[in-house]
Amino acid sequence: MIDSNKMVDELLCVLEDKGIRVFYQYPEDFETLPSVSYYNLITTEGFRADNAEQAQLSRMQIDIWAKQRTQPGKIAKMVNEIMQNAGWLRELSRDLPKETEHHVYHHTMRFAKEVYLGG
Repeated sequence: MIDSNKMVDELLCVLEDKGIRVFYQYPEDFETLPSVSYYNLITTEGFRADNAEQAQLSRMQIDIWAKQRTQPGKIAKMVNEIMQNAGWLRELSRDLPKETEHHVYHHTMRFAKEVYLGG
């Protein structure tokens, strides 16, 4: 099994150079935005042969959090490019209702990738 959280963390860390904080699961706070959070939705066997797992299918959730209305769309384009360049397939991208407690705009994305094990 491959740690897909680690894979995605290494991909998204380039966003920090653009002033976008990256978090596993959920932002630590909503004071310093924009930020992106990610987590593994599910990982299953993608393919089995000779009584051994040969590939895994991972699905990742990536959420974008921002104070400015135009930021989620711009960040989503960056995230999409990063993920697709690494072989991930976008399954979903959508705006969610504004998070009223913190007055934050929220955009969610889901990606899938089949990862072959071994070399």
